[in-house]
Amino acid sequence: MIFIIMNLQEDIQRIKEVMGINESELTQLKRRMDELPKCIKAAYTWLNPRDFNTLDEFIQRGAFSSTRDFILDEYNEYRRFENLDKIAEELYPFILRYIEENFLDEIKDYYNRYP
Repeated sequence: MIFIIMNLQEDIQRIKEVMGINESELTQLKRRMDELPKCIKAAYTWLNPRDFNTLDEFIQRGAFSSTRDFILDEYNEYRRFENLDKIAEELYPFILRYIEENFLDEIKDYYNRYP
């Protein structure tokens, strides 16, 4: 658990540096990180695994959908709408890695249920 929190803090620091997020914006993002797993689960269970040729494609699409949903649901009120694409571009690699580190087995099981 401590390892995950440390990784999360490092990732948030990188996002802060790349996006030029000030401390109040960073605080808003941290407050909403507990919502990310809900977005991930909703995204991959909404997708039809048979629409994807590989597990990797399925995971990447799940990460894209999770990123979009997380930003629209949890972060939109703190940024102007035109900045959401930039935010999504910066958050996508973090969310993809978070999925691979925390949800890979669960997603594999889901994907393999639908051959």
